[in-house]
Amino acid sequence: MQFPNSAYSGYSSLDAAAHELLKLAEKCYGECVKSIKISVKEWESDHPETFFNQSFTHATIKIQKVDENERRYQLAQEVVQCLSPVPPDQLTFFEKGLGQVFALSDRVGVKITPPEDNAIQKKYAEARRLCALLEKTCGEDIVHRLRKKRQQYISRITPDDISALCSKFPREDAELLCRPWNS
Repeated sequence: MQFPNSAYSGYSSLDAAAHELLKLAEKCYGECVKSIKISVKEWESDHPETFFNQSFTHATIKIQKVDENERRYQLAQEVVQCLSPVPPDQLTFFEKGLGQVFALSDRVGVKITPPEDNAIQKKYAEARRLCALLEKTCGEDIVHRLRKKRQQYISRITPDDISALCSKFPREDAELLCRPWNS
């Protein structure tokens, strides 16, 4: 899969791909809470990561130097955090899992099976499983509805918010989904 050429002067094809994926994420999960500029950099690391400026109006997404399929997967995961950015210590399983669900969706179009070899990969798998279960139980539009009717910041959605819009979703799973990522 080729990254689209950017129509915006000064943007790299990675920046353009990130913006394209952000627009797709907005269609799926609701609009960004504020306008955000995205820059993408490749770096030597074992994981992608997103850094925000103090006002959360600029995101720098750092991805690994890998093939195009893997880069698109990494970008898709990270752009979800640009919808409703919060400080890293406020991220939840919900936001991390949603990034995984989005990145692996047919809409994004990558062909990847994430490994589950170590503790962090198993943590991502659990978050992804909970988000997928939420969508299966409550409808694919549940995140969009939660953000529109209850809480626009994904990592600030509570178990009560989920229960209010989808009483069929088990409370225990809602609590697991809304717990802090770095706990």
